[in-house]
Amino acid sequence: PDEIVMCGPAPVVIPYVDPGLPLARAIKQGIDRFIDTYGELPKVIMLQNHGLVALAETAQQVENITAMAVKAARILVGTYALGGPRFLPPTVIDRIHTRPDEHYRQRIIGKK
Repeated sequence: PDEIVMCGPAPVVIPYVDPGLPLARAIKQGIDRFIDTYGELPKVIMLQNHGLVALAETAQQVENITAMAVKAARILVGTYALGGPRFLPPTVIDRIHTRPDEHYRQRIIGKK
């Protein structure tokens, strides 16, 4: 739940694209798909072989999102030692992402 609260319902994942205009276009397409799916801007964009982009209104929010993305990545890597991750179903993710008490937590921890 903390990852959903801090990083949103899902990241935008961009497969490797050469830097420059091709990468910028791929990012725009990924953001547009995210908005079509979730009705909001993404908080995290993962660029294969380029890195992570955290989107927020303040530097503190960017730092919080980045820290949570790093924590989630470490946990994910660790799960492979025990047979791999067991992701939450989309219905649970949506429920957590839209709960009023989670919106309160988002404001308290600096996301909104």
